[in-house]
Amino acid sequence: MRRLVAHIWQYEFVWRLRKASGTGITRSALNNKISLLNRKKFPGSDAAARFNWILAGSLHAAHLYFEEEEGFEPSQARATSKHAFARTGTWVSRSLIKFWLWIEPDPFAGVARRGATSLAQQMWGDAMRLEERRTVGVISCCVLKCPFNEYFQTSGRPDITPTICEWDAAWMIAVRRSKRPINVELRSTLASGDACCEFAFVDPRKKNVS
Repeated sequence: MRRLVAHIWQYEFVWRLRKASGTGITRSALNNKISLLNRKKFPGSDAAARFNWILAGSLHAAHLYFEEEEGFEPSQARATSKHAFARTGTWVSRSLIKFWLWIEPDPFAGVARRGATSLAQQMWGDAMRLEERRTVGVISCCVLKCPFNEYFQTSGRPDITPTICEWDAAWMIAVRRSKRPINVELRSTLASGDACCEFAFVDPRKKNVS
């Protein structure tokens, strides 16, 4: 299933790259660039890691394609790739979140019951090191080690990592726009030099949340 989802995601990404850039980039051209990247630099060895590599490798390869084949300046390549990446597949995550908010009697209580890290660990695999932290009215999923951040750092392209962060945070839009008793905040990121990426689920019914 992950393999199928990855292929569908990549087809959409290439389509959005063509729209954003006005070029004729193809999936074959993108995968040719991916084949030149060092896959061993990407942490993890489970099924999730293989899916994660499709995301990271495709984004990295898009930058290289526009810089090397189309003559884009690095800033233009980054902006074009970011525009396309930010819109690829995010409708799925937002739809799933909306469904969760609809069926969950009390979303915050649901997070408290199941924990803030269990689903994220299943989705992103063994290379993602997570920690849950709780205070009054706040349950945080803290990413202490991120394979995407590590890969782009070791590949000399830390400038690409924020695009992954913004794409991953797209699901928060659905939470913030809902009228259910829960909010979510991205309080820190590894890409910004912080100690962790903190996704904080907040119960607005509680006072003096930190």
